[in-house]
Amino acid sequence: MNRRLALGLLALVSASLLVPAVLAEEPIYGAQLMTRQEREVYRRQLRALPTPAARAQFRDRHVKEMQERAHSQGIMLRDELPPGAHGPSTPIIGKGG
Repeated sequence: MNRRLALGLLALVSASLLVPAVLAEEPIYGAQLMTRQEREVYRRQLRALPTPAARAQFRDRHVKEMQERAHSQGIMLRDELPPGAHGPSTPIIGKGG
């Protein structure tokens, strides 16, 4: 087998193995409004999606759902996670006005 082809295949396989690990560590928008079970289901569903585009669409839909949930609870979520955020322990909510 051609060395370049072998290295390309190795890189592709390595990258596909890393995607689930990266997604497991990715902060979840509105995680503080979710139960542990909801966060686990979210991550499992996200990992099962086949393409970055499908994952982006899933995240967009999730953001809208979390904004609706926050609004119904009188909480305002920021549009983005703060720089350096590492997950649900990062406080990003405040009382809406």
